[in-house]
Amino acid sequence: MLLKKVNFLFLFFSMAGISVALAQYKQLKTSPATVIAGQRFDITYDASGTSLSGMSNVKGIAYYYADFGWHGTDLKMSPIEKNKWSATINTEKNWALVAFKFMAGDSVDTNSGIKASFLTPYAQFLRNPEDTARTAKGALAVWGLFRSSEYGFEIPEYLKQGKFVSDTVVSMYLQKELEQNHQQEYKSAFAVPYATSMYRAYGGSSAPKVRAVLNYLTRQGATQMDLLRAWQILKNTGQDLRADSLSNAIAIGYPDSYIAKLQAYKMFSAQKDQGKLRQLGEDFLAKFPYDRAYREFDKANGIDYNRVYLTVILLQIGNNDFKVIDKYIDQMSYLTLINVYYKTVQIAHHRKSVEDSYLYPYSALMLKRMQTIKSNIPEEYQYFSPDEWLNFFNNAYIAGYAPMVLEHISICRGAGKFEEGLAYAKEAETFQQYKKESLNDDYVFLLNKTGHANEVNDVLIKSMYENQVSVPMLDMIKQNYIAKYKSDEGFDKYLQSLKNASASNLNKEELPIINKAMVNWTMTDLKGKKVSLAALKGKTVVMDFWATWCVPCKASLPGMNLAVQRYKNDPSVVFYFVDTEETEADYKQQIQQYVKDNGYTFNVLFDNPMLKGKGTGEVFSRVSKAFQISGVPLKLIIDKKGVVRYMTSGFKGSATELSDEISQLIELTKKQN
Repeated sequence: MLLKKVNFLFLFFSMAGISVALAQYKQLKTSPATVIAGQRFDITYDASGTSLSGMSNVKGIAYYYADFGWHGTDLKMSPIEKNKWSATINTEKNWALVAFKFMAGDSVDTNSGIKASFLTPYAQFLRNPEDTARTAKGALAVWGLFRSSEYGFEIPEYLKQGKFVSDTVVSMYLQKELEQNHQQEYKSAFAVPYATSMYRAYGGSSAPKVRAVLNYLTRQGATQMDLLRAWQILKNTGQDLRADSLSNAIAIGYPDSYIAKLQAYKMFSAQKDQGKLRQLGEDFLAKFPYDRAYREFDKANGIDYNRVYLTVILLQIGNNDFKVIDKYIDQMSYLTLINVYYKTVQIAHHRKSVEDSYLYPYSALMLKRMQTIKSNIPEEYQYFSPDEWLNFFNNAYIAGYAPMVLEHISICRGAGKFEEGLAYAKEAETFQQYKKESLNDDYVFLLNKTGHANEVNDVLIKSMYENQVSVPMLDMIKQNYIAKYKSDEGFDKYLQSLKNASASNLNKEELPIINKAMVNWTMTDLKGKKVSLAALKGKTVVMDFWATWCVPCKASLPGMNLAVQRYKNDPSVVFYFVDTEETEADYKQQIQQYVKDNGYTFNVLFDNPMLKGKGTGEVFSRVSKAFQISGVPLKLIIDKKGVVRYMTSGFKGSATELSDEISQLIELTKKQN
């Protein structure tokens, strides 16, 4: 039965040893058919009948397994005729197996889309350059392992199924690898997946082979790594008592062993006291720096270095000690860097709790580290080809790198680093395409500060087209208009003509009609006068719930103020800005000062004290319960009968966009009465 499975997979084992040849695929041909590691070979790819059929600009990647890991190289695909492409691959002597992926647009072909025994991913076995009758060292093992998601040898996102082959197939190829290759390095490297796959495939009947592997790994003179592999096998095969016994022996024989590292990590993870937690984390990183050789053990045993770095750094920065960033900057991974930047520099900058001049060197340092990562594929992403890594990095730009760049531009502005900020702003606009108000505002400011005022109007027009303009930018557009036409007459019509219709029109599907009565309320304004909902019947009411501690709330106020100014001559529309969830004793004085400092003339109401608990928020808590929402900023559009028609939360970042959105909701509400 096993032989039939092998035949279906187009693999043939010779009597002499283990010569292996993959059958030529219908879509992929190699020349020569047999390739020795270190030699060059050519491929011809026929996209006919695949998801890439008829597409132009087909691209290719060759993933090669070498030195116990996957790596990627981009293929230079040359068109031959319709649907046919060719490429040349230059292999190295340490390569074992090559797998191929072809792409065009969003379509991908790896020949693994259908789960069937006779379909295999595009791949080419290489021959051992020291013994060309045999496959390259590791080729058989990885051919079994990479087509399963169970052992950590897969190429992420390469196979469309989570598990392409069974444990039986995996164990078979590992068995053949170990029969062919007797070198200690390879026996040890594949011992854990071999014993584990045998156990999973055959259960108790695998005991003799598992025992043989364990005997080899625990032989006289075995290395610590071999002993650890034996320990991992005992854990994987349900032999917990023996695993504990071996771990104790390793800990005694090797005081600074991986077992000690695992115990230290468990102590770190279990600690609740923040002071002790930081110290345990620092001790862990000092005693057990990350070592790539143990990455599979780390993965199997849940050791997360990113978590340790993040914990240590954030706890120290919590004491306003940013110097810890200098200490660990070179060890920060892509994900750690994004998290550290957000929770340190970005939050501090938004809250204005730390001066930009102090934040600047740390922001610059982390941005430089991110650029190093961009230029040098990190170890955890080594399977990417260079182009694939850049595509990944750029696609992740908006979520990861972009917020860092945007924040740094703003910090450069505050710290007086205008030329540097401008350079980053120009780079950022190539991605953002003027669709981010804060960036556009910084860009205009930096252009003016660096003697590029002649470029400002172009940025203003492009930003207005996307409806991503700040109040100062809007003032500039108006001043330019007045300078040209000697009057502001017709400015509103001109402004509307600059906007992209799709950017300025409300998406009604995103804001369905609420049609539910507003909770009754009575609150006091800045002058101590009581205002009630009942007294506002007959008017369209806009309520904006906000707080002094809420960064997006305050960021949205300039846009809301534009809407207030738009309706200042319409007595049928009133705006109320409800300050809520305040706990400071002098919050009223803070708000009065904030409104005065920013030149706002809109109506402010103070939410009532909570009936139970500390601070204000009595009205907002009832609104939250009635409309099943939580958090500020929250804006409600209430019709003349006291019915909530629309509700919007959060802030997208553009003053003009928010003003247009609120204005359109007001007009829609008016029509529904």
